[in-house]
Amino acid sequence: MASEIFSSSSSSLAFLNAPPLVATIGAGTLASFSLVEKIVKDNAASIPSWSLKAAVFLAYWINYVAVSVPGRLDGRQAEGGDAATQQRQGRSLVLPSGWAFSIWAPIFLGELVLVSLQLVDSSAVIATVPYVATNLFQSIWCASFRPKYKGPWVLVSSAALGSTAYALSKVHKLQVLGLPTAIAS
Repeated sequence: MASEIFSSSSSSLAFLNAPPLVATIGAGTLASFSLVEKIVKDNAASIPSWSLKAAVFLAYWINYVAVSVPGRLDGRQAEGGDAATQQRQGRSLVLPSGWAFSIWAPIFLGELVLVSLQLVDSSAVIATVPYVATNLFQSIWCASFRPKYKGPWVLVSSAALGSTAYALSKVHKLQVLGLPTAIAS
């Protein structure tokens, strides 16, 4: 659905996916992550919960749109035929069956439930900064895992994926281990 909405404007927005710009946004997000986390934690009582909810929803929406835009390297199986053809063309040594990607349906449904709960219940707004960062890093990965990222620019997608894992580990610490969270009531 999101890819249909943005397909008409995708060519006009193509300049936004310039490797230097995406790399700079990723580096800036990573560099500011701890500082923003500290600012939110130190000022949690004065931050309105609606702003945290809006940040969570906006980050989820950006990620949803980024994932929906076709052209990533992992989407080439659908464009280039069966797994044997893909392997002969050197695109991948091992290609999973198409059904293996069905795991993404419950993942995105679970994320939608998480975001929806946070919109209606202030006590559900936990790990806001790491969750927003996770969605932004995932969006940066989606932008950078494309054929135009060659040479040293291929490292942008690796850095974004590693940053996604780092931010998710922070979400895990806050949610599962019960460490203090940045919640404004």
